[in-house]
Amino acid sequence: MELLSSINNIYLNDIKYENGIVSLFLLINNIHKTFTAIPKDGDIPVMTSSDELSELLMSLMPYEPAIYKKLYNVVWDYIKGNDVMFPIKLL
Repeated sequence: MELLSSINNIYLNDIKYENGIVSLFLLINNIHKTFTAIPKDGDIPVMTSSDELSELLMSLMPYEPAIYKKLYNVVWDYIKGNDVMFPIKLL
């Protein structure tokens, strides 16, 4: 993953949910990247991120503490069929 200091903006451009896997289409400094996550519904819904997505989110948390929560909420809204308007600025 590129250095945090070189990341100026991140937009979530689209989500696809197929076969229990979420594909997240991000635009990072005008470069398209795709990440995956696996949501699991239950008493407490969770989302397991790919290693690359986890690394990105963890590196950004000191600068944008709510980035994981924001992404988590958008993913679950999408899965539940709520209206989600893209693109969504994450950073």
